[in-house]
Amino acid sequence: MQETKEQLLVTSLLVQFQKHGRRKFIEDTVKVYRSDYNEEYVKHLKEVHLQRNKQANKYASTPDKEMRPVVSIPNRLFYFIDRALIEMSEPRFLSEKKELEWFLKTFPEFQVPEKY
Repeated sequence: MQETKEQLLVTSLLVQFQKHGRRKFIEDTVKVYRSDYNEEYVKHLKEVHLQRNKQANKYASTPDKEMRPVVSIPNRLFYFIDRALIEMSEPRFLSEKKELEWFLKTFPEFQVPEKY
């Protein structure tokens, strides 16, 4: 039975995880997502830009001050990373504040507010 492109990709990224750790795995996964799903990635960036423009201030408060979204990640990318981490018995993706801060610093295009 032939492995699908996604299965081969998962295997390759899991090997990277074992060699270089969680952050490198996440970085590599985002890079692969950008290239393999570029149209979806660009569309999502436009949506994040629109979200930023709707904010009341640089900290992303909404005009009614009810919500403060911090990060916006395409569903496919989030699911792919989170599922792989769960399968490796790792904590869920972005479940820790330190990881969220690192992710937003490394990938500011997914950060909704100008400042965090």
